Amino acid sequence: MKIIAHRGDSSNYIENSMSAFENAISAGAKYIECDIQEVDGEFFVFHDYTLDRMCGISGRLANLKLAEINGLLLPNNEQIPTLAQLCECVSSHAVLNLEVKHLVDFTGFIAQLNALRITHDVQIVLSSFSHPIVMKLRALLRNSRNYQDIQYAALIAHLPADLALYAHKLDVDIAAIDANVMSQAFVEHAHSLALEVWCYTVNDDYLLERLREYGVDAVFTDKPAWALSKL
Repeated sequence: MKIIAHRGDSSNYIENSMSAFENAISAGAKYIECDIQEVDGEFFVFHDYTLDRMCGISGRLANLKLAEINGLLLPNNEQIPTLAQLCECVSSHAVLNLEVKHLVDFTGFIAQLNALRITHDVQIVLSSFSHPIVMKLRALLRNSRNYQDIQYAALIAHLPADLALYAHKLDVDIAAIDANVMSQAFVEHAHSLALEVWCYTVNDDYLLERLREYGVDAVFTDKPAWALSKL
């Protein structure tokens, strides 16, 4: 079972901060998840669409200009990381799962991603709850030789009546689903369709063991050191 550090080591450090990512790597995480949003032509690592919880001000992240977001601080007084800074940190140490939340310039994102992958030798998984984003990225990259090693994941927060068929229809590699609604039947169906099953967010022994028994391929956790110790 793969252990994915959800927003880095977010149980001990501020989520999606460079400290959280650096310490997830130090803890031995080989997979790291983060959230990507485009702001004024740049790509930042940030989960919320609004700024109040993480930055203590009102407003929406996507409405900012570059100079404004560069002036914001997270609760640990770090700046909001860019995708470039994260790729430099992760490099070849771990696979990077980018959950794309807001994207306008798909071509610009792909160009930067390709340059960063070459420069820092980082492996990428692209995922989103917005299935049109996954579909568009998949379509744009499908015939490019440079992107054959990228995996794609479609996130959902419910257990569909037709199980993993949604991911199969989207032509992705990974069916990603809320761990609390996971079933043995879902895992078996996904595997019959040659899909991996990734579950979020697992922070207790009971849930981790149940998913292991189901044959889940990977779990997201806020506590990577704890989860790795259970393998």
